[in-house]
Amino acid sequence: MAPTCRRRAWATAAAVAVAVLGAGSACAIPRADASAATPDGSPVSAPAPPATPVTTPPTTSAPSTTTTAVYNPWAALPLRPAVAPGDLRAEVTATVDRPIVGADFPDPFVLSADGRYYAYATSGSRALVQVARSDDLVSWTWLGSALLRPPSWARGRSIWAPAVLARDGGYVMYYAARDTVSNHWCISTAVAQSAAGPFLDESSEPWLCQHDHNGSIDPHPFVDSDGTAYLTWQSQGIAGQEPTHLWVGRLAEDGRSVVPGSLRRLLTTAAPWEGDLIENPAMVAIAGRYFLLYSANTWTTDQYAIGAAVCEGPLGPCRRTAGAPLLASSGTMLGPGGPTPVVGPDGTAYLGYHAWDGFVGYRGGGKRALYLRPLSSVGGSLRLE
Repeated sequence: MAPTCRRRAWATAAAVAVAVLGAGSACAIPRADASAATPDGSPVSAPAPPATPVTTPPTTSAPSTTTTAVYNPWAALPLRPAVAPGDLRAEVTATVDRPIVGADFPDPFVLSADGRYYAYATSGSRALVQVARSDDLVSWTWLGSALLRPPSWARGRSIWAPAVLARDGGYVMYYAARDTVSNHWCISTAVAQSAAGPFLDESSEPWLCQHDHNGSIDPHPFVDSDGTAYLTWQSQGIAGQEPTHLWVGRLAEDGRSVVPGSLRRLLTTAAPWEGDLIENPAMVAIAGRYFLLYSANTWTTDQYAIGAAVCEGPLGPCRRTAGAPLLASSGTMLGPGGPTPVVGPDGTAYLGYHAWDGFVGYRGGGKRALYLRPLSSVGGSLRLE
């Protein structure tokens, strides 16, 4: 699909929701720019929500007055579903065999915001985008669904791998949904004024989708020490023709577009333990070095695991730190994946991730619970405590 470029039109009253992130142009990365950085430039585009002023005509023949209704994107939308507190089980101590959230919470992303922590997860029976809140990374409160509804272009209600970036005055959520037109998984964005949501996506087409690579999933933002934001993600690849790749691009200041010319390919499926798949990329800076974490192998097996690569900078290049996973199955913690680095209240770096809790597979009643482990860098490599 050829890249597109459209100028964003914000509603006058969007201070209620999306205007908090500011107006501006949102353009695709031109193929010429992308190809300068990668072997096969990939289109990236950002659709814009329409302005929606409503005008009410006069009802009598008296001198007319025109009334403009304030547009409220949240009107007539359902409240977040009520869920019993027992659906999230918090443990006092996080260990290799004990999750901090015992409910099914796959593809987690943990955000530090407003002096608290917010954890988001892939859609399930309880919510489009699961969200929970904690003051200490130990005890969690269920908040319901952070996303009000899927985008208009999406097929079905499956929302994968949500991740959130704080921007001035608001928050941008990135996530994957299946495109009705191409049937590819593609990345979209939604905005909110609160980290808890509700997030709203008014796009009419995918925000980022590498159709030449069979689609794009697993977005994960990273903010460097100078405040510059980046986004990592995975391209699906084509069975028997192209392997899966991990990508990165620098985000514009508002987080709503990828800066032209910044697209880079960071890693490609290669190590034997990775099988045919690498996904869930997440960048982290520890002790002055940049590391790329990722999941690999088949997620429905105990061979699924988390790998690591060391990078020269947020845009790479990156190289694997070992020929084996950083974190593999152990005890009742099976098939770890979905790495999400976060700094705790004490300044310690932690790695959040999901893993099957005692049993692999949903058909047998399994669940992918949320785990947390201290993370450090020793001798240029990552180490889990």
